[in-house]
Amino acid sequence: LELDEPLEMVEIEGGTFLMGSPNTESGRFDNEGPQHRVRVSGFAMGKVAVTQELYREVMGENPSHFQGEDLPVEQVSWLDGVRFCNKLSERVGLTPCYRIDGEQVEWDRGADGYRLPTEAEWEYGCRAGTNTAYGFGDDPVQLGEYAWYEENSDGRTHSVGQKRPNEWGLHDLHGNVYEWCWDWYDSY
Repeated sequence: LELDEPLEMVEIEGGTFLMGSPNTESGRFDNEGPQHRVRVSGFAMGKVAVTQELYREVMGENPSHFQGEDLPVEQVSWLDGVRFCNKLSERVGLTPCYRIDGEQVEWDRGADGYRLPTEAEWEYGCRAGTNTAYGFGDDPVQLGEYAWYEENSDGRTHSVGQKRPNEWGLHDLHGNVYEWCWDWYDSY
């Protein structure tokens, strides 16, 4: 595995969007919060989820339940995610973004290494300029074209990047595995 450019990144131009979903949206979860306008600066986001091959190459282990080089890594904690970002950054000569002291993590915003997206960045990237329930529109019948999810996954993960990308070239944001964000989860 070549680590010169281990992750294909998509450059995303900053902008303003409505984060959250309307209370009337079908299938809305309580944790989606009220809609509110958010401004996001430009950032880069991985085109696909981190594969088990890359995770093993960087971290020396593969904790995933479903095994396969091109499957997304799973069974990792948030702290595992920030440690992975730091080690990957070091491997390619970038400055790690996180200072880790036990369970305490501080983000060095001046660093140029890999990092987790904020929740706002993740949602902005997932929506890809839309105001619809999904990054591809409002029709849940199309979900199978863009995502592995409960109805079509056979209860397991699948190779990254096999479904259609959103308009900004990002894959698997509506399924396959959960993604970690920098922000801690909390209910609205």
